[in-house]
Amino acid sequence: MSIGKNKLTHDERRKLIMEKAAAVFAQYGLNGARTKEIAEACEVNEALIYKHFSSKEELFRESYMWYQLKLIKRLDSVLKDAANGYESLVRAMEFQVENTISDRIYSGFLLQSFASATQSDEIRDWVKAWHRGQNDYIDMILDKGIKDGSIRPDIDIEKIRWKIQSAGLAGIISGLVELDGERVRSLVEVIFRDILESITTEK
Repeated sequence: MSIGKNKLTHDERRKLIMEKAAAVFAQYGLNGARTKEIAEACEVNEALIYKHFSSKEELFRESYMWYQLKLIKRLDSVLKDAANGYESLVRAMEFQVENTISDRIYSGFLLQSFASATQSDEIRDWVKAWHRGQNDYIDMILDKGIKDGSIRPDIDIEKIRWKIQSAGLAGIISGLVELDGERVRSLVEVIFRDILESITTEK
């Protein structure tokens, strides 16, 4: 959809700008991306971008958070009828594997956000806040499993969370360096399977 050729509400136009910007940022990062390129992707003049976002840094941050929120909503939908914490974790892992393979914008944007965290205190702070949110989400699932008896109560939550995040990040990096999608799936699933076997109460 061309932003400039359709009468959109303020929120609709802002959303479309963020959607186009996400793809550009995922490829070039904060420093490499140019608002001119984003405007061209949106088929509008560059001045319109700055009517909605005060700076390229704000557009980067808002686009990233919008993309993350969209993924979280999808994940919440996947987990909503899980029988217990263990099943929630299995579904979350499956979701991450599929998303890593199918969504290169997410993968690229995630790594670019980490790289950009060194450029300013503001960017570092919101990247850290997002990372804490990810930690809390994983901890919530693990805690649910411990309480409902589907996950062993003696696990080291911090260690398990670190393993989950490390496996996910390894899959993202592998996918971005052009490793075959099925190969990425196989590698990450092996790691996730080992994690699941180590925490389940069913042997």
